[in-house]
Amino acid sequence: MGTLTGAMMNYNREAYNSTKAVALANDKMEEMRNLDYQSLTSLGSGYDPPDSIFTRAWTVTTNTPDTDMTTITVTVSWTWKGTTKNTSFSSIVGR
Repeated sequence: MGTLTGAMMNYNREAYNSTKAVALANDKMEEMRNLDYQSLTSLGSGYDPPDSIFTRAWTVTTNTPDTDMTTITVTVSWTWKGTTKNTSFSSIVGR
């Protein structure tokens, strides 16, 4: 029973981390999508540590996939049991 309890605690922590990473990526994506087009296109790339185990990075690529369009990509990374995990969102914004 102890082994099962330990395994369940690990699975719960992994699920919690995955869910939190999705929320962090979504928060940043929404923040960026709410900027006006000129402010968004001047951002470029960046990163921040929103939490002790997570790193959040973003890139803003102008004129991609076409003129007057911008691709936003937000990636949240974390380490779980020695393995780097990540989740990534992308969105295209037009002028």
